[in-house]
Amino acid sequence: MIPRQSSATERAEHAVALKRVKEVAVSEVEALDVRATARRSATVVVRLIQLTGASLILAACTASTTPTASASAAVPTSCGEVSNLVPNADFGGYGLARAGPVWFSAFGRVVTGKAVLADFAPGHPTKVVIHPDAGPHPEVQVRGIECASGRTLHFCYNQGDCGFTSQPVPESELERRGDAVVTIAENQHTDDTGYMLFARPGKYMVWVRQGTLLLGSVVFQVG
Repeated sequence: MIPRQSSATERAEHAVALKRVKEVAVSEVEALDVRATARRSATVVVRLIQLTGASLILAACTASTTPTASASAAVPTSCGEVSNLVPNADFGGYGLARAGPVWFSAFGRVVTGKAVLADFAPGHPTKVVIHPDAGPHPEVQVRGIECASGRTLHFCYNQGDCGFTSQPVPESELERRGDAVVTIAENQHTDDTGYMLFARPGKYMVWVRQGTLLLGSVVFQVG
């Protein structure tokens, strides 16, 4: 049997079909290349995100565990001169030390003079009355430091004798017992009677803040 000869039209159609097959094949190969490239790019992006996250976590951990100079050691502070007493009518006109809306009474029956504590004894908590101002005032926080060392002054208010079972008390106990802050409620007009834990003689600064706003400070001479 003699094969039928393809006509010119058929040959032309076959050539077109082959060309189309080649174009489709090329398109599929290019699509595969694009998808492969996209997958590689996505993998790189994910890896970069993972590395960045790990770096941030490491940085955060390092920052939280590495002590700063201010946190690792107290710094001596130049507190300036001992504060002057101001007569207060609520205390019979006797002199008190004032910091913003807060007054401190611990200086004996004097009207004027310097804020020198009257009853300090080494190894013993020192009674200091905190007297909120008679007028309107915000909630405030009372804090303090020992000027010579920069160490935090601790307070025992609304805690009785702060848990001391015997006296005199070692300096190390006076430095760690009690609280680092006393909070005076908004428009509080009752006195807080308690103790400041002066570890040793010297100058101490006590300040009063409303949040981050400094309202006043006083410098006590202890001993």
